Amino acid sequence: VNMKMEDYEIFCKKHLSRLQEEAIKRETSFAVQHRNISLIQFHGVPVLSPLLSLEKKKEIQQYKQKALDLETWRQSSRKSALLNRVQEIIENVQMRKGHNVSDVNAQEAENLCPDSDSKAATDFTALLDASLACSPERNGSLGLEKTPELR
Repeated sequence: VNMKMEDYEIFCKKHLSRLQEEAIKRETSFAVQHRNISLIQFHGVPVLSPLLSLEKKKEIQQYKQKALDLETWRQSSRKSALLNRVQEIIENVQMRKGHNVSDVNAQEAENLCPDSDSKAATDFTALLDASLACSPERNGSLGLEKTPELR
């Protein structure tokens, strides 16, 4: 059992030809895929025919794209509905805030500054609003709070 190493040039030529054959097989198998011929072969004969034609594959791709477009549209419509609802809530809060400021102004007209010992001090928010309305540094900014311009 005397084995010799083959010549380097012969080795390279064999491997080069093998790689070229594999590349040719890959190219032909790629062409076979586009002709709708089965890649499953038995002794070189295609065994199974493809289930989907090229037309059916394109049709399925179009349905997938339509489904993606529809889902995108649904998400955007949900977002816009949510944004509209949030905008309505913000407008309602601003309107109520405007009513609360006018209530404070009416209370201020009745009683210029409430005493800290009075019974009205039990409602903390009313006391806070009234004291803010009576303070001279906040008096000028009350007019700005009445107009809801934060749209």
